[in-house]
Amino acid sequence: MLSLAADLAWQRRPAVNALFFLLFFLNAVGSVSASQVIPEEVCSQSKCGTSDDHALLTTMTKLRRQRGASMHVDADVQSDGSESAGNHATRSCDLCSKDWLFILSTGGRTGSTTVLTMVNAIPGFELAGENSGAMEALFDLYNKANYTGFGDDIRQGMKAWWHENISKHEVLCSMQGYVETIMGDYDPGRTKVIGFKEIRHTKLATLEFFLKVFPCARFLLSTRATETLHESLWHQDETLSALDGVKASMQNFSNHHPERSFTISVENFTLPTFNQMLSWLGVSNCSYSHVAHYNYLGATEGGQPIDKEPKIDGSCTYVRPPATPSS
Repeated sequence: MLSLAADLAWQRRPAVNALFFLLFFLNAVGSVSASQVIPEEVCSQSKCGTSDDHALLTTMTKLRRQRGASMHVDADVQSDGSESAGNHATRSCDLCSKDWLFILSTGGRTGSTTVLTMVNAIPGFELAGENSGAMEALFDLYNKANYTGFGDDIRQGMKAWWHENISKHEVLCSMQGYVETIMGDYDPGRTKVIGFKEIRHTKLATLEFFLKVFPCARFLLSTRATETLHESLWHQDETLSALDGVKASMQNFSNHHPERSFTISVENFTLPTFNQMLSWLGVSNCSYSHVAHYNYLGATEGGQPIDKEPKIDGSCTYVRPPATPSS
């Protein structure tokens, strides 16, 4: 029903299109209370025009109120050390409640898909593939909210920027919920570790932003020798110095957070390396017996396709490391 209403709204006057889209998004992530939904009078105040516009807005408002009535208020101190906003109706907003793992690489042709395949062979691990660099867009939105002013900051008293309290924690919770949604469906009963792999996050500032949204996350950093990388079609238009800079950013992030990061290079795609990765992840009682090999154009050896699937032997046991937020 909400999807249909949003679709219909988009065909209406542009003045209310963004309004409907925002309401639809907040309904999806569950970050706004029933008392904060847009009142029916807004249509007349914004002069949005037709009775159809008003009817659509009224319908969306009622649906949002119905959803708000079924939601709970969580004002407890979270495991990430923050306190959720007591005046926001929201799903449980503990940024460390889920076990997040990300595979980030220095670009294409760095073996990140192979690492993804190896990780997803572990029972209970469910990492999605790439999402077109969604965290870059979220970083931009976060910076805009920060510029607007978290808390009661209203840009040094400028009335044009006036707003009630903006909770930084609730903004981060909504962002984490969005990322979980675009991962796609998964079985929460069987899944212990979630996340995704991406090749588009190579700036140190963006990498550090991950730890704002996912303060207890861990990272597998996939790299490759820059000279070899430069020879690939993906990177022939980039200079060696640029590639070195990207690798340096990834290394700096690893140096800043050694307990949260494990670097694995294509040159070391060996059974000992991946079994060391298993141990670092907290997985025991099993080991890899075959390394996967994934290549966009297909991989062959002696004219025959390479067995691309990983093999893992034993009965894996996973124990999540203590969920300590990054400082």
